[in-house]
Amino acid sequence: APPPQVRTLVAPHRLPWAAAYGSSMAATLWAACVRRSYLYTVACASAQLACLLYYLGTYVPGGGRGVQLLLRGMWTTVSVVLRPVCVVVGRCCARAVS
Repeated sequence: APPPQVRTLVAPHRLPWAAAYGSSMAATLWAACVRRSYLYTVACASAQLACLLYYLGTYVPGGGRGVQLLLRGMWTTVSVVLRPVCVVVGRCCARAVS
């Protein structure tokens, strides 16, 4: 529910990261929509991701270790799924060059 989530988001130990997340979200929108700069957008989105990962690390059971386990599992799944795609694309590109 939203009220308990907001209360945990503005807890004293999370407040600086919540403010940084909100600021980086606004900065990402500014960089993408107003400035129209790819580099600024990537930098702001990276800051946004870092803040989100910190929040997950303090919120998810298991803390940072839980997030690390979750990300490792996601990486394994994505790499297994994308490996055949990369092989096919590599073959197509090799044919196009020759």
